[in-house]
Amino acid sequence: MTAKRTRGKQAATPAHDINTASGLIAHEIVQQYGDLAPSVNKIMGAGLTEEGQLTAIDAFRGALSTPADPMRDPRNAIAAGRLVDGTTD
Repeated sequence: MTAKRTRGKQAATPAHDINTASGLIAHEIVQQYGDLAPSVNKIMGAGLTEEGQLTAIDAFRGALSTPADPMRDPRNAIAAGRLVDGTTD
């Protein structure tokens, strides 16, 4: 009898505050798509305000169903969040 294979390395759960709207969305994305944790972490660690972070992570989540959507790139989602924050870097 052969050993049962398990899935490869599981994505680490990001340490986002799930008591915020953006943190809850980030958590849900990682739970559903573990391989997207690096992109989610990049968005959540971009130093945005909660409003900017919510805009960025929501834009990223919305783009997941459309392969050509530019918001699938976390850098574009972060840029959208910075527009809300009124910052450029």
